[in-house]
Amino acid sequence: MAGIGPVPLASLMLSEMGAEVLRIERAGSTRPFLTLPDEYHIDRHGRSNLRLDLKRWEGAELVLRLAERADMLSEGFRPDVMERLGLGPDAVLARNSALIYGRTTGFGHNGPPSDRASRDITYLAYSGVLHAIGQEGGRPVPPAQRRRRLWRRRRYAGAGALAPCLSVRAPAGQVIDAAMTEGASMLTTLCTP
Repeated sequence: MAGIGPVPLASLMLSEMGAEVLRIERAGSTRPFLTLPDEYHIDRHGRSNLRLDLKRWEGAELVLRLAERADMLSEGFRPDVMERLGLGPDAVLARNSALIYGRTTGFGHNGPPSDRASRDITYLAYSGVLHAIGQEGGRPVPPAQRRRRLWRRRRYAGAGALAPCLSVRAPAGQVIDAAMTEGASMLTTLCTP
């Protein structure tokens, strides 16, 4: 499911590893400010693209029919968005019980901040990473290089961990639910350059 954040990057990585990836965009969505041919666009490179109106029954039904033959569905919307569209894990797994349903949110699906949209800096703050950076008593300092390098490693590791799931295939489907805040807390682990 088209979006921003780690889902498009993980999809690109899976595509580069040989997976056939179909990117489903919202009908009527505008193209990003940078217009490039699909083969050069990081959100579209190596993937087929399909625009659907998921608020209409026909669009959601087509996604369910596609999921019947898929190995994985990946989405990065706020909690309950896919459920409201009729495309939550229960509905999709009812059509394909062996499917891997991957979802990424900012704060998980439960708890007070779960319905908030946010940015990387907020995930770093909530996870405690910003507390360890900068001068005592001063403002937090976003860890530009270290953060980017570690996020890249985490995304590569995440995509690499999903690739064997597609080939090994457990007999029953599963939901993989990842929160960006949980991933940000991994940035505090010891890492050498």
